Amino acid sequence: MLMTTEIEEILVQAIGRLGGAGFVSRRLPSDIGDEVFELFREREELERVVARLLAAAGKILVLNGPGLEQSQSALVGSGFLRLNPAVVTVWLTPVASGRTKVRVHGIAKEGLIKQRGGQQVAREFALRLQQSVAGT
Repeated sequence: MLMTTEIEEILVQAIGRLGGAGFVSRRLPSDIGDEVFELFREREELERVVARLLAAAGKILVLNGPGLEQSQSALVGSGFLRLNPAVVTVWLTPVASGRTKVRVHGIAKEGLIKQRGGQQVAREFALRLQQSVAGT
């Protein structure tokens, strides 16, 4: 599970822009979701598809730090009315010729009402990616 200080700060700032208090949002627990699967496509092809889907879903992020090499990320909305900020990160790892392992990681802050935003955004993005690839 990946929760860097950088991601934490991105989520706190995004909640603050929605009118939430930074002091409180720093103390909220995080909901984390992971989806791992393989697609029968080359990594290079999938990189373009992931970049397009992330850009359509939200604001592209350039994250630094251990474990974030070779990943693509975006700040997106999750939960009720997509008002809960979440960070979705995607890693693509070639496993064989024409086959790529995909890891989709979602993180969102959880308030009193559990929306499972990190799990939701990881699941939805994984499904969207699988459907995009199946449609090509």
